[in-house]
Formats: sequence, structure tokens, C-alpha cells
Amino acid sequence: MPTPQRRRKDSARVSEVAGIPATLPTATATVPPVERTPVEPTHDEIARCAYQLYEQRGGVPARDWDDWFEAERDLRNSGRVTSSDRIHLTRFD
Repeated sequence: MPTPQRRRKDSARVSEVAGIPATLPTATATVPPVERTPVEPTHDEIARCAYQLYEQRGGVPARDWDDWFEAERDLRNSGRVTSSDRIHLTRFD
């Protein structure tokens, strides 16, 4: 069985030994803006919107599913809830 090779005892870095400059790459181009990607509305957002629809109808019961689906559809189609907005909508109670 061959004897394993020992490590270097000097503290030279690989980049110094190989003759390669040890620098980090720098960005030379401008970074494009982050697109506001629409995301699915959360359960709480849909519930809040559905409750507003319920109140607008005068609080008439037995249309909870209709209110829920309409709220979900409105939030998805409005496109106003985005991943960047979600950060601002979060409440810390």
C-alpha cells in the first residue's frame, strides 16, 4: 500500500503558487430591475376581501362560498398582490 503524500508545510495559497491573481470578480454591467412577480393571494387576504363583500351585500347569510370565490378571483385578476407587496402587508402584532 503506497504511503499518502503529506500536505505542504508552507502557508502559500494555491492562487499564489499557481500564479493566478487572487481577486474576486466585479460586476461590470448594470443589474436589471427585479420584476414584480404576481403571487397567489393568501388565505387571510381572501378572507378579508370576502368579508368586505359580505358586508357590502348587507350581511345576508348563505352566500359565503360565492363571496370567497369572488374575492379569490378579484385578488388574482387585480394583480395588486405581489411578492414585494407581501412584505409590506405583513403585520407584526
